[in-house]
Amino acid sequence: MNLQRSPEAKIQRAAAMAELYAKGQTLQEIGDRYGITRERVRQILSLLGITRDCGGSAVRQSPCEIKQQQRERAFIQKKGMTRAEYKSIRKQHPGAVRAFFDQKRNASRRGIGWNLNFAEWWFIWQQSGKWNERGRGKDGYVMARHGDTGPYDIGNVSIVSAVHNQQEDSNRFWDEVEQGKRKPPGRNRKHQKIWDLIDPLDVGESVVICAEPSFQVSVNSRGKRNGTKYKTKTKFMPEGQMKVTRTA
Repeated sequence: MNLQRSPEAKIQRAAAMAELYAKGQTLQEIGDRYGITRERVRQILSLLGITRDCGGSAVRQSPCEIKQQQRERAFIQKKGMTRAEYKSIRKQHPGAVRAFFDQKRNASRRGIGWNLNFAEWWFIWQQSGKWNERGRGKDGYVMARHGDTGPYDIGNVSIVSAVHNQQEDSNRFWDEVEQGKRKPPGRNRKHQKIWDLIDPLDVGESVVICAEPSFQVSVNSRGKRNGTKYKTKTKFMPEGQMKVTRTA
């Protein structure tokens, strides 16, 4: 039986050894695999110009390193960025992470879908150039959904002024009231008597009513009813009464 290997077989075996060595297997592990000594493996690899720094334990990852890489991949999948990038943003913009989770939590409470990771959310704000003006004040900017429908998602959100967003919400609300999709505010049994007094008022006319705290929200308001915009102003008077004037 001829046990001599052909030159092609020797080359293939040497290449396979080199590949295993580059993947982190030691000389002893490769020798055990092919039934030869570790010294013979070293000699074969040296003929290919492979030194001890090119593989084996020199390139083998420790269990700790492997676990760290797995954690980093999981972090990138969840946040959309590396841990170093995330820490850098937290350092430069301390309120960014909290603002992200606050908005995500509020969306969940309102039953609105949330499909943005932190990297996507942050990218939208950075592209808008309005991050430093973020807020619900008169000159603030907010992240809003298109038409106030659908989930928070790439392509369905934009950065708009808070005033514009509030105006759109108000117009949408009163349009739905006129269409019968929503009930007007205060039109329950408790407030019906109050609205019966306010509805007939013309602009500039007033009415004095009992100053129950539960009525204040209803009468001191603005909106649109039956196609006509209205606005009321409340002034508290002695003896537990308040004067409601229709100003528009």
